[in-house]
Amino acid sequence: MPEERREARRIRDLGDLEAFVEDFWARRGEIESFMSKRVVAADRLYGDEETRGALTDRGGALILLGPPDRMRVAQITVPDRFGRGGRGSRTRRLPSEHWIYERESLRPALETLLRERGVEGDVELVFLREGDRTRLVEGREIMALAARSWIEEPDPSDTDP
Repeated sequence: MPEERREARRIRDLGDLEAFVEDFWARRGEIESFMSKRVVAADRLYGDEETRGALTDRGGALILLGPPDRMRVAQITVPDRFGRGGRGSRTRRLPSEHWIYERESLRPALETLLRERGVEGDVELVFLREGDRTRLVEGREIMALAARSWIEEPDPSDTDP
């Protein structure tokens, strides 16, 4: 919503931020409870000693998109910037998680944004595991559109935390 974006740009201190967040959720009513459940699930599933699960890439995906319709684990070959792939190696293989969302299971607001961008077919997010860390390596635009879809058209009829 354009007026909320203008409000957000005017935030100057913690008091302004607290007021903005309170007003933001007040305008969305029952969505706050729905999203809170997803945040709790993300914290439980993806948190570690250093980072809340909701603040991780997988946690963000769970909050914005819900659980994936399908998931697969694979390995991806990546550039080896630090020589860990072996002597003379310029690449290494790391485990990856692929979260697949079937097109018909996406929220209507997100489906509209994807169609406007010319994105066809199912949506896939790819997370790369490096040691204890997992990060999103494919799907940033999808995540940005998912966040925008909640701001522009909240849908509390979603039921799957």
